[in-house]
Amino acid sequence: MRTVVARPEQPAELRRFEIVGDSMLPALAPGAHVLAAVGRQPEIGDIVVCRHPFRRSTLVIKRVQSVDARDRLVLAGDNPAASTDSRTLGAFPRDLVIGTVVEN
Repeated sequence: MRTVVARPEQPAELRRFEIVGDSMLPALAPGAHVLAAVGRQPEIGDIVVCRHPFRRSTLVIKRVQSVDARDRLVLAGDNPAASTDSRTLGAFPRDLVIGTVVEN
């Protein structure tokens, strides 16, 4: 008989980010900080931190609205009037996601 020992999941690396701009109002106000779990797979409704698809040095924080047929994320700001998101940029490839917000 073989004994199997279950190991707890490795804790996710958490990174802190500051909110800049009004695109996520009212949920996240400018100047607020969030913690994002690096490598955690986002689900619809989650807020994610990801790289801008055309300016990779720029980070954006948006909510996952849906997942398209090609497994890309459709992201939207909570404040559409102040948000540049998938309506303008198209769906975001999953490899641009840095982390999923777990605390704000």
